[in-house]
Amino acid sequence: MKLRALAVLIGAAGIAACTTGPAVDVDHYTLVAVDDHPLPAASKDLPEGYLIVAASLDFDPVTSLVRHSETIRQPDQGVESSSIDLNYIRDGTSVTINLCPPLALCFAQTELIGTVDGAELRLTHHLAGTTRSSYLFERSNRPR
Repeated sequence: MKLRALAVLIGAAGIAACTTGPAVDVDHYTLVAVDDHPLPAASKDLPEGYLIVAASLDFDPVTSLVRHSETIRQPDQGVESSSIDLNYIRDGTSVTINLCPPLALCFAQTELIGTVDGAELRLTHHLAGTTRSSYLFERSNRPR
């Protein structure tokens, strides 16, 4: 399975830096645990033997896009990194990330749904009505 397809299953993405206008604080979150296991960690969203080594989410409030970047270790110990831009909705402390990339045709609804509590973002992957892995991210701001 290609890493790009895995990124679509797991999660999320963002946007390229804007070259004009004032700097905007982008909410940056770093993955710290998968299903309550610290990184590197397996995920129900990946084939057996694959481990998430690192992942991050960069939310841009101006575009409503989030950049999901991740690094995956394969069973042969090879490492691949990828990034993808996805749409998200934030309503107060609730966050929903649509894992179907913009303009793509997806046959099953797949989303990361969760809440922000202080500096923590907890997301659970929902695929076609079933609950998959849960992800814990910690927040830090960085200008774009």
